[in-house]
Amino acid sequence: MIESLLLSVTRVSTLLGEQQLTNATGFFFERDGRLFLVTNRHVVLDEPSDHRPDRLEIELHVDPENVAVTTGFAIPLYRGTQPVWREGIDPAGTVDVVALQLERAALPEKLLLQPFTPNHLVERRGDDCLSYHRQMMPGVVKTQRETDDQHSCSDFYLVQLLDQMIRRKRL
Repeated sequence: MIESLLLSVTRVSTLLGEQQLTNATGFFFERDGRLFLVTNRHVVLDEPSDHRPDRLEIELHVDPENVAVTTGFAIPLYRGTQPVWREGIDPAGTVDVVALQLERAALPEKLLLQPFTPNHLVERRGDDCLSYHRQMMPGVVKTQRETDDQHSCSDFYLVQLLDQMIRRKRL
């Protein structure tokens, strides 16, 4: 059996022309039938270091019999001069998180993928941040302890941020 987390995250390479610039990571997130790659904003654009790739390449698992078999998948970062990613913004400004929508029709036909969904994150109940984290395995739910309240609040913030990015029109 393949570890589900392995199919939820991906290696990300940044490229400019034919030159590989950096390596990073990202994770897949699905909401309302739409699939997104979520990574840090500084992966797609980092003004202080003048890091400005024109595309990402992610690694996708394509063989259910051999998880080591992968293929690269290129994601252009611009349509003309407009960025294709959606940025997270909060009252303090731009957050170091972006979401890039992936066109399913362009993905390999044989694709092993288990994206995170809102069910894997948190559910806010009332005004408190004590929440339930749904695990990757169906039917397993654990209650967070009080010592995890801060973490739960962070997770709830991530849920809100992802919702904001996914529902917003292109920037």
